[in-house]
Amino acid sequence: MKKFLTIPGVMLACLALAAMTLAACGLARPKIGESERKEIAASATPYENDVRYENALTALGKYINDSGAQQKVIQPKTIGNTTGGQELPFNVTDMVITGCNRLSGQKLVVAPFDPEYIMNDATTGGAGSRLLPNLIIGGSITEFDREVDVTGNDANLDAVLDRGEPDTDLSAQFSNARKISRVTLDLYLIDYRTHVVIPGASVINTVNVAEIEKGREFAFAIFGNGLGVSGTIRHSQGFHRAVRNLVDYSILQLMGRYYKIPYYEILGMTQSDPGIQANLRTQTMDVARGAILSETEQREVSGTFAKAGNTSQIFAIQRLLASYKFRDVPNPDTGAPYSPLVPDGDMSVKTKAFIKHFRQEYGILTPASDLNSLYMALLKHVPR
Repeated sequence: MKKFLTIPGVMLACLALAAMTLAACGLARPKIGESERKEIAASATPYENDVRYENALTALGKYINDSGAQQKVIQPKTIGNTTGGQELPFNVTDMVITGCNRLSGQKLVVAPFDPEYIMNDATTGGAGSRLLPNLIIGGSITEFDREVDVTGNDANLDAVLDRGEPDTDLSAQFSNARKISRVTLDLYLIDYRTHVVIPGASVINTVNVAEIEKGREFAFAIFGNGLGVSGTIRHSQGFHRAVRNLVDYSILQLMGRYYKIPYYEILGMTQSDPGIQANLRTQTMDVARGAILSETEQREVSGTFAKAGNTSQIFAIQRLLASYKFRDVPNPDTGAPYSPLVPDGDMSVKTKAFIKHFRQEYGILTPASDLNSLYMALLKHVPR
């Protein structure tokens, strides 16, 4: 009898041991140290640089949707990864859709492309109310170099950073890196009706990512078409965050080129896009010519400005104010000078301070609420 009772006991003991072993296997993961916990908690609030492109897309969207442009429906194709790099997403289509959606509004509608859903939905009659696109975004990830070794080799570093000239601080950051990864994204716009690539509406941008402090921070630099931007991201946000920044910046550049809007000013960049500068039209946002307008031109420009929406008017005024390069506009709260004005279409306290400074500097006596007169005064005195 004792022997009979021992068997279940042994079995129970074995089962208990097996359960404990499985539990231990499930728990046998790398432990998170206190410093890593703090870093993860801190990363809940992203770096300012990390949302820079998201905010710029929102500002560009405000301008597009407040303009008199015809409504456009835009549809991203599958933006795949043709390099085969497994560390990257298989495609970045969802990132492109999210970026485009920050631009969306009454004048720009985003319609995702999902063939399987469309075919299934057609059987229920849902296809009859579907919007057809005017514009298609095509492209892919065309280059991926993972952790190129640049230790102690300036030639290797120069070869990686061959898309533009980084600033001094960024160059120093990358010089301290042991390995650099690089991703290149090609995007272009297609006319849906003709299936022709729209001239000038294409971008090729590369993001270079260097780990500048092991386990804590990456430096990234995006270069393409003679323009370059840079910043830092937290290590806990991962390499994919740098890819998202690349996608957001590329969409900003692509749509800025299509609508002939100087997107680089939204980012506060000192560089300009030659393609946009060459095509800037003489309208509410034109500050390129710096010429004294004839009476006929004044009436034409004034009439165009008056027809623009409020956001477009403010954006145009901010662009002109930025061209004056005021550096001594005081912040009423701190007394310190404001940083350079970045156009965003919002009549902020900072914008009002720059307007006040301009009015005092040039003796403008028209009412402060008269934006049309302010705009004409800004055009009249624009620095040559």
